Amino acid sequence: MTELMTIGYEGLTTRDFIDLLRRCRVSMIVDIRELPISRKPGFAKAALAAGEGGAHAILGAAYFKVGRFEDAVREYGEALRLEPSNPALARRVEIARRAAGRRAEGASP
Repeated sequence: MTELMTIGYEGLTTRDFIDLLRRCRVSMIVDIRELPISRKPGFAKAALAAGEGGAHAILGAAYFKVGRFEDAVREYGEALRLEPSNPALARRVEIARRAAGRRAEGASP
């Protein structure tokens, strides 16, 4: 059975919002704002309208920004799977992999 939930992001960091979505096992977000604008990165109309591949790319970017490189690799990889002809996504996967490797080796990203 599909469950419908509502969620807001006011007062949350990108990392907290992503963690909340994961904990609640959210598989789809529907933006019903009358004016879908936001000053917070990742929450504006253009970012949300990017489609499923774009949504994974946005999550990848958010994870990368907060230093969760393995999660960024996963999300960028899913975006690339959905949009295999997108060279920018292939570059982002590689950059996130390198950052994850450096983190594993104990170096700073």
